[in-house]
Amino acid sequence: MKQILLIFALPLILNGIEISNKQGASFDGAIIELILTTEGKESIKVRQSSDKRVYSIPLNSLSEPTLIAIIMAQGNLNKGKKQAPNIAAVPKKLNALPVVANNKTWKDFNDHKIVDFRSNPIRWNGKTVKVVGNFEYKSSFGESFSIEQGDDDIDVVYKELTRREKEEVLRQENFSNVLMRVSGRLEKHSFSANSFEIIAKKIEFLK
Repeated sequence: MKQILLIFALPLILNGIEISNKQGASFDGAIIELILTTEGKESIKVRQSSDKRVYSIPLNSLSEPTLIAIIMAQGNLNKGKKQAPNIAAVPKKLNALPVVANNKTWKDFNDHKIVDFRSNPIRWNGKTVKVVGNFEYKSSFGESFSIEQGDDDIDVVYKELTRREKEEVLRQENFSNVLMRVSGRLEKHSFSANSFEIIAKKIEFLK
């Protein structure tokens, strides 16, 4: 356990890792970073190689070989090599941030909270939800983007939106922190028991 906690103190970008869970499901992907949720749960943020989708997976759902591979790869990365930058620590362009009405944050809106979805997966799976959060980063290849509420984030699939709404998403800069509301259907990832994505039906930028 000490080894696993140790790598949380280090930036991490690892490519070509086979990621498998305790039930035997697996895929190839790149590990972007290791994060702690607001509940104190250790998770990895990964980008799947096949469709470039990005989502979070709790460490306690991963198989032992995957955990060992992460530790060994991190050790090799730090041996005589320049450490890769932590994507989450890349400075944001302050001049690109829009002015949010009344300086509100996602906490000021009485919409659904991401943390609630993971606390009761069976209850929320397939439900229609509205989530206000900050725009994190987008993937035009997978037609998805991520929004965050503090330490919690969730993937949003925008393939069912109108052309105008898609263009608005693609205009956003990664890590711009634009405040937005997403309405859509919540679906649980097959790979992780408490990891979700929203199939967006409507989006609204709260500028």
